[in-house]
Amino acid sequence: MDRTDVAFLDVTAPGFGFGTPEVAEAQAKNWYADSPVGLLVLRYAEARALLRDQRLDHNGKRFMAMNGVSGGPIHDWFVPMIMNHDGAHHRRLRGLVGKAFTPRMVDGLRPFVRDRARELAGHLASAAEGDFVEEFANPLRWP
Repeated sequence: MDRTDVAFLDVTAPGFGFGTPEVAEAQAKNWYADSPVGLLVLRYAEARALLRDQRLDHNGKRFMAMNGVSGGPIHDWFVPMIMNHDGAHHRRLRGLVGKAFTPRMVDGLRPFVRDRARELAGHLASAAEGDFVEEFANPLRWP
């Protein structure tokens, strides 16, 4: 594989963001980039195709083990995610989630989420400094 046209994006660097010109340039050159945590898929069409490809495995626990992570907060957060399961277990989880999060129900949540996000963003904007996760992301979660 010729990797000369593949950008390296350091997603672990302080201040890294996917909305930067660096990422846009990488996305324009190629559908993926390299990173300290592995390859990143940068385009929707390719990501969708990969997620639907039955030859690929979505085993989050094995992925963590391959990268030397067998426990801890990242492991405990990543492994149970629905995207990290295949087959019957994945279908069972999708069925449970699908019953709870119907399009109508999600549409009904939009005004609440939008208003809450604006409120939290306003608090962040008026502060001299802040912690995004603690002051925006965590409070935005469903109680």
